[in-house]
Amino acid sequence: MSRIIKTIPRSAGVYASAGITVADILAKIGEIKGGFDSFKARNEARLNAIDADLREQNSRRETAKALGAGAARVDISAVRKEFLSVAAGRVQAALTTSNNPEGGYLVPNEIDRSIGRLIEDESALRRIATVRPIETDEYSRLFNLKGTEAAWVTETESRPDTANSKYAKLTYKAHEMYAQPAATQQVLDDSDPMIASEIEIDIASAFADLESAALINGSGTKTPHGLIGGYNVVANSSWVWGKLGYVATGDASGFVTTTASVSPADCLINLIHSLKAGYRRNAAFLMNDSTAAIVRKWKDNEGRHLLVDSLALGEAPTLLGYSVYTDPNMPDVAAGETPIAFGDFQRGYLIVDRKGLRLLIDPYTSKPWVKFYATRRVGGGVQDFAAIKLLKIASS
Repeated sequence: MSRIIKTIPRSAGVYASAGITVADILAKIGEIKGGFDSFKARNEARLNAIDADLREQNSRRETAKALGAGAARVDISAVRKEFLSVAAGRVQAALTTSNNPEGGYLVPNEIDRSIGRLIEDESALRRIATVRPIETDEYSRLFNLKGTEAAWVTETESRPDTANSKYAKLTYKAHEMYAQPAATQQVLDDSDPMIASEIEIDIASAFADLESAALINGSGTKTPHGLIGGYNVVANSSWVWGKLGYVATGDASGFVTTTASVSPADCLINLIHSLKAGYRRNAAFLMNDSTAAIVRKWKDNEGRHLLVDSLALGEAPTLLGYSVYTDPNMPDVAAGETPIAFGDFQRGYLIVDRKGLRLLIDPYTSKPWVKFYATRRVGGGVQDFAAIKLLKIASS
């Protein structure tokens, strides 16, 4: 055994450590730990890079889903920079690298992820009317104008046929609107990836503006039948199915002047009671902000305002006990106009939606321009002509 031990060199393994101090051991441990920490840091950096790449891929995938099936064919990560200026439903501005107000200014390299935009007026009529999704290009329904008649008879009296129900067929076509903004490929390559969702939001906003105007003033030709622009209006005393009845303010140019015995709100009381009691339970007023500003100044004999704000957050103010909604597309107070509508809008007006917003990204047909072609199909019209009455600026 002693010979075997002697043959092992003293410089080998643990046998060579007889002269090593504790400080040497601690230094060696520190060296090993430093190497491990360096490896750990490099590995964590690599994992973080992989994780960031996965998040980017997921973001691109979700953006592609949001933009629709057509967008999946395009590299959505290239869709960056520039949000759109929109007008009258057709976006005509083209985005380039020049600072052009028509196309919008380029978003800086470092930006807040939320891009500011002007607050658009929303459609109050859409919120209070009936909205129905449809699967075809038009929707039809029957309305019972008059039910089956009945009569009193004696025990032995003859019983002739009574009148049958009378039905009116109403049809609502889904009309198409579109927007087609464009951007150069260079702008998209150099921009922030969040701009993809901004483009979709801005197109949707353009559609909302175009739609809300048509729901009030549309003629029915290429547009929905608007509440004001789509139908003939007659004095309520001459009302017939298919037309909207109106009540006059009593003044040819506006509202009557307040006196000891007359109030400008008197015409609103007449308007309320021109509607059958069954419709008044869920009725509301609809007007624009200019008209609301006039009405808000009206007071009763004790100086209290007739238009009262709700104490509950998010609830509409009330006027003579009924909710008031404002829509910017309602007419202003002027001779011959109908600035206020009153009725049960859920029963009275129908909006039909044919699917949702569809977006096709086309980088091929007009190189170097990338076109964003979006469409939406919406229709609408009155479905119960007895459920809505209008206030007309007229002496009678």
